[in-house]
Amino acid sequence: MVAKVDAPSGMGFSVRVGAELGVLVSASGRVLLAFQDDETRQIRIAESLARRPEQADPQIGPTLDTVRALGFESIPSVQVRGLYAVSFPIVDSQGHAIAALTVPYAERIDKIDRKSIATVEETLGATAQTLSRRMGGASKSRVNSV
Repeated sequence: MVAKVDAPSGMGFSVRVGAELGVLVSASGRVLLAFQDDETRQIRIAESLARRPEQADPQIGPTLDTVRALGFESIPSVQVRGLYAVSFPIVDSQGHAIAALTVPYAERIDKIDRKSIATVEETLGATAQTLSRRMGGASKSRVNSV
């Protein structure tokens, strides 16, 4: 099941259900790759490079290791200028990502009570942990240290 919740402010950003994003460059893709066993990770990287060789990154291994160690990815979007992406894994009982919970963050300049990226990371991380527990897993995200 895929769900979408619109922003209460009347303005928002979303990605169409079924859209294909590069797993090597998107926050959600990196999270999904980081929380796999080495064999699955290498297979998925090879599949991605076969479709999009221009996304080859010699540092992808260390990058994914860092994502896994942090427990999440929080980066400026490489697809949309001015957008920030925060993504946490939903993991199964083996610690493998079965989904990524992602928020595209764009800072509103006309609101005094806007949420910070750190607040988004904390809230999204707590939600990912809850969902992971419900799926039989335990998220390794370090929400408290964000």
